[in-house]
Amino acid sequence: MKTYDVVIVGAGIIGLMIARAVRNAGLSVALLERSEVGKEASWASAGVLMSRPYPYESIADFSLRVEGSEMLLALAPVLVEETGIDIEAVRHPALHLALTADDESNMRALQPQLEGANLGCEFIAPGEVRKRQPEVTLPVRLGMVTSCANIENRRLLRALDVGARKAGVDVITGCDVQGLQVEEGKVTGVRTANQEYSAGTVVNATGSWGGTLRGAPEHIPVQPERGQMLSLRADSVALTHLINLPQFIIIPRKSGRIVLGATSEKVGYDRRNTAGAIQGMLQAAIQAIPALAEGSIEELWSGFRPFSPDGYPLVGPSALPGYFYAVGHYKLGIQQAPITAEIIRDLVTTGRTSRSISHWDPTRFEGYRD
Repeated sequence: MKTYDVVIVGAGIIGLMIARAVRNAGLSVALLERSEVGKEASWASAGVLMSRPYPYESIADFSLRVEGSEMLLALAPVLVEETGIDIEAVRHPALHLALTADDESNMRALQPQLEGANLGCEFIAPGEVRKRQPEVTLPVRLGMVTSCANIENRRLLRALDVGARKAGVDVITGCDVQGLQVEEGKVTGVRTANQEYSAGTVVNATGSWGGTLRGAPEHIPVQPERGQMLSLRADSVALTHLINLPQFIIIPRKSGRIVLGATSEKVGYDRRNTAGAIQGMLQAAIQAIPALAEGSIEELWSGFRPFSPDGYPLVGPSALPGYFYAVGHYKLGIQQAPITAEIIRDLVTTGRTSRSISHWDPTRFEGYRD
């Protein structure tokens, strides 16, 4: 049985970023993953940074993930230097389209959050939409342009994996952690079917499986939400903007592929891509940009977003000394990962954080039942 300062369970974007931050603070780290590194929600992500807030987010919350997005963009050249892997970060505007009066009202309601986060927005008339992005022929009521960026999330995961191993993190895959080891009221590590990993600090970064570790003192109501996506190759379509439709998103990658997504389905751990969902995304995309009809389908996939009842993640200490949560990031894990890693690092090394995240408290759902 090997002993570490910190054991992190779950090697998605959250676990990888925490491992990087904690290892850079000088602690020994084991990163345990039940399947393969980064092959769950992080792999399925759209890789979009900033773009627009969700209605439930405060200005402070949206500002926080704008900050996290900028931290990721700044990390891109560092990862190239460390690992030789380009995460294909690109800045471009996002073009949001309102098709109905309700869409327009919802779009305008985002202005305070956008301006409060110093991201800004520009409302443009339907004729201007076509000038900004000629490929879009869908009749619209109003357009809105915001700052945006995207990364190739799968390359980011590979770079963080390579970087962690080079830095001395023990990355162990095929390691199904079944529960916590607890002695005298404190966490002392984790156990699998045939092995124990000893540590004075354990971090749960298991995403949609955040409430499944045995031995935890609190109820963690994090559940999976399936998101289906697909990618196209369409050489005749040269998008300079990310296109945000009321229900779906069209994302131009630096590599030339175009990503369409995503559904939001509460179907448990059902990974299937369904004909209806794929048809719906393709139909919406082709209605907006008819030239996409000539594109070739490159890939279909799905992933499980970890959502909590109030939409906010669960980040921080549990009621069990030494045991921390970093789960429930829903659709925002990529953007919130750098901030989450900083928070966990500071809590582990100093016992406090300067971030105002009391509404992320993992113990806030005491008494709640699904």
